[in-house]
Amino acid sequence: MFGFVLRHRDRSVLSKAGLFLVVCCLSVSCLVMPSIGYAEFVDGHEQEMVIAGLNAPPYISRHNGVAAQGIIIDLINEILPWMGIKPRFVISNWSRAFQQAKMGQADALIPTLNTPERHDWFVFPKEPLVHFHMTFFGEKGRHYGYDGTLDSVVNLSIGKLQNGRVTPTFDMAEQQGKLKLESRSSINLLAKAVAFQRLDLFIIEKRMGWWSINQEKLAERLHPLDPPLGTHPIYLAISKNSRYASPSWIKKINETIREVRQAGLLDRIIERHHNGLVSPPP
Repeated sequence: MFGFVLRHRDRSVLSKAGLFLVVCCLSVSCLVMPSIGYAEFVDGHEQEMVIAGLNAPPYISRHNGVAAQGIIIDLINEILPWMGIKPRFVISNWSRAFQQAKMGQADALIPTLNTPERHDWFVFPKEPLVHFHMTFFGEKGRHYGYDGTLDSVVNLSIGKLQNGRVTPTFDMAEQQGKLKLESRSSINLLAKAVAFQRLDLFIIEKRMGWWSINQEKLAERLHPLDPPLGTHPIYLAISKNSRYASPSWIKKINETIREVRQAGLLDRIIERHHNGLVSPPP
């Protein structure tokens, strides 16, 4: 009889203690883990999104087994947990990343331009992650006569990334054979080609160009030509073979990206990465 009463009282005490512990845990979680989404807490587990991408510092980088980092990486790491999604980044080259996402081996692709032919394989949220400023880089002290138009540099030798898109006007001129173009496999090689006068100019996204120039210690010799040739929104493209391509998930992704941008988080992430650059921020 005594044993029964003791067990009954134990259950009462444990029930109250358990309730108190749950309340405390909820309060602490709200304080120390503000980036964890409500859906994740309710479901009790995170869903994973595999994201393929290319190495493109300072937006995306991964070296020697270190976790992926960069402006876009940090932004996605803030956005997806709000929806109960844990991102897993697979960083390689552009061709491999594109094929992985296209075939459904990855759920998403970064960084991605929204072009008509890519709609065959990807769903694009309305909200972009960032904007790319496609910019010419040349030698300091040299007058190129660049006035913000492609026509002003059409007679110069220009370097670009292999298989890389630039702007609609530039890409069309390339297809029509109107430009003196040479391709390189990396931005660092493009910077060296201009620094050693094997090319007149190279064109790349502005922050990417600054990053590579500093990595090669060429900031005293090369600089960007303003204004940019064009500015493009860059997206987290969702593979049509992924469950995240459903209208309900795309809506959630749109809403969350919008809220994060309105909260000023993107600006703070960019500022933090600018502080790590040797050169002044573009």
